[in-house]
Amino acid sequence: MTTAEPRTQSFARQPSSVLSKLAANRLRRGALLYWTALFTASAAVIHVVGVIKQPPQSGLLAALLLGSALLQAAMALALVTLPVRRLLLAATVIEAAAALLWILVHTSGLPIGTTTWRAETLGTLDLYLPMMEGVSAFFALCLFGRTWNMAPKVWRIALAVLPSLFIAALIIRAALSYK
Repeated sequence: MTTAEPRTQSFARQPSSVLSKLAANRLRRGALLYWTALFTASAAVIHVVGVIKQPPQSGLLAALLLGSALLQAAMALALVTLPVRRLLLAATVIEAAAALLWILVHTSGLPIGTTTWRAETLGTLDLYLPMMEGVSAFFALCLFGRTWNMAPKVWRIALAVLPSLFIAALIIRAALSYK
């Protein structure tokens, strides 16, 4: 019995490592986390394919698209490997900013250089990218809320239930629009 006590005490005195500091508010992996990472990675792939298939006239715009694709791909990989609170908040901000930037560019335009910006007509398939980024930001926000230990219980319950309500709303909308 006396040999077990020093061993337990020696484990208790070990300094915390960098990895343990990063994983302080770690989230268990689940379907919602994998859907968030999948939507984020899919948005990155769509950005790369968009630059390859329809190269923008401006090199700055092409660099912006490729940079955002690289950032989104890195975020998706980071979410799956180390799902911590800070990364979830960063994913929420990055995905929401990407969706808002897409909306800004396609409604009022983003003047780059001396060229006159003209908004292009949108089809149904054009709305796929901002919808994926918005849903990914929403899911990351809900996952972020699950790691928020100091939040009031009402907020934690609301953020835990929001993805289910969102999916139920989509199913109801699809059922009502079915002819």
